[in-house]
Amino acid sequence: MSVVLGQKNRKLIRDITIKDADDGIITPGANDVVRIKVGRRGDAPLLDLDSAAASANGSTVSKNTPSAGINRVQIDQVDMNLLAPGIYTFEVSLVDNADAQAIKHVDFQIMIVQAPQLGDIGMV
Repeated sequence: MSVVLGQKNRKLIRDITIKDADDGIITPGANDVVRIKVGRRGDAPLLDLDSAAASANGSTVSKNTPSAGINRVQIDQVDMNLLAPGIYTFEVSLVDNADAQAIKHVDFQIMIVQAPQLGDIGMV
């Protein structure tokens, strides 16, 4: 488990490596989907992103980018602004095409969203 630090009015970029029980790196296949959910336990996710398509605001999950086994999550500034400052669960899962589309839990991380410092120019 790790901590993801995010800030309103800023894009968040996070690289995720998926590993098996023996600490070997799993490289998602062409038909697998990497999924990220951000929210609070017991509630519907505030952000639900996956590698199948970008969000309406342009947030993406890119499999095997920048290299094999590394999956880049980019949460656009507009999507970050949907989150009030506070603590959230950042859930990573893999929809495994080779296993009848089974959703496999990868990791729960803690996400802390902070308000930006004052003095930003051009930000609403």
